[in-house]
Amino acid sequence: MTIRTLLLSTLVLLWVIVGHARVLVWHDNLWLWHDAYEKGPTKARILLNYGRMLQDFRSLDDPRILPLFHEGQRLAARLDAGVSAAQQRDWYALALANEARYWRLHGDLARAEDLARRAVDLIPLPFVRAEFVRAYLVRHCQWKDPTWQCPSAQP
Repeated sequence: MTIRTLLLSTLVLLWVIVGHARVLVWHDNLWLWHDAYEKGPTKARILLNYGRMLQDFRSLDDPRILPLFHEGQRLAARLDAGVSAAQQRDWYALALANEARYWRLHGDLARAEDLARRAVDLIPLPFVRAEFVRAYLVRHCQWKDPTWQCPSAQP
């Protein structure tokens, strides 16, 4: 066996080992954002997405969720965040929408509606509008079933 073959085999083996380690991290969104959080805990996008994944994959009562959203809002509102004003506004609105979802799922519908309305005022993206509509319908119409229409919304 030549040195060249041995070196190439070693390189391929290392590449496979490193690739397998990344697959373990990327196997679901929670692990992906947890890994990103460990590497970059001062980035608003990472905090918001990690908090959202904790809501989706873990208990809604996980004590890490709300502090992640609040820190994400604080970082997104900073003027020196290193992103454009439009990106900053978008991330702040998404932070508000994520927190609105948190409060809607915990039953504080007035707070959820207020946060979602503030988010929609910043950016009228579909995700943000959908969270506002959900908060509004749950609060004002006792909405449980998406096929059931609120009487006040009917002509």
